[in-house]
Amino acid sequence: MRKQLIFGTALVAALSVNTAMAQEGLNLSVKGIGQTSWMLNADNSDVSTFDYKTTIVPAFGLGVGYGLTDRMGIGLDVLYSMQGQRSEVAGAEFFQRNDYLKIPLMFTYNTDPSRNTMFLAKVGPQLGLLTGSKLDNGDGETLIDDTKDSYVSTDFGAMLSLGASFRLTENLRLNTSLRGDYMFTNADNEDAVGYPAGRAATNNATGGLEVGLTYFLN
Repeated sequence: MRKQLIFGTALVAALSVNTAMAQEGLNLSVKGIGQTSWMLNADNSDVSTFDYKTTIVPAFGLGVGYGLTDRMGIGLDVLYSMQGQRSEVAGAEFFQRNDYLKIPLMFTYNTDPSRNTMFLAKVGPQLGLLTGSKLDNGDGETLIDDTKDSYVSTDFGAMLSLGASFRLTENLRLNTSLRGDYMFTNADNEDAVGYPAGRAATNNATGGLEVGLTYFLN
């Protein structure tokens, strides 16, 4: 009986160690984001005939991460993000749509991975690559089918994600988090024809809910 008790205790301890270390090593993820998108410009805000409209758009992509310890790691995402800004100008509605390939390099932190639910945080720099740009009216009809020359091809900023991770199986987790990013560079192309001298910078920003699955290969 004593030997069985010792063996059982050792087995439970071994399984607990294996579970606690499950965050270490390589992991792959897939994710989708419902987000609001903003193209913030101080000059636009000062114009009485210009009004920002809430712009709700999706993003989705893949990620790869590596757990350096059971609680800390690094990660890289590749996200296709449909962004832009809906606005009303002198009573007419417009949607400037800019699509980006966003690539954040993240430091990740989680609480105790042996628990079924744990806190998850990600933060780091982010690169944005403009893949498409067009101007629509309020009814979704295209007014100008290519406006990429009016915007820079790359911008740079930072992202932050805070949320919770739920264990589904030993190697699979469901993640939900609030995610936001803000780009520091001017999204407008200052060399574009007709660009107003002295115009304030336009900064891309998004915020929303990210839901995804992460599979641990260890």
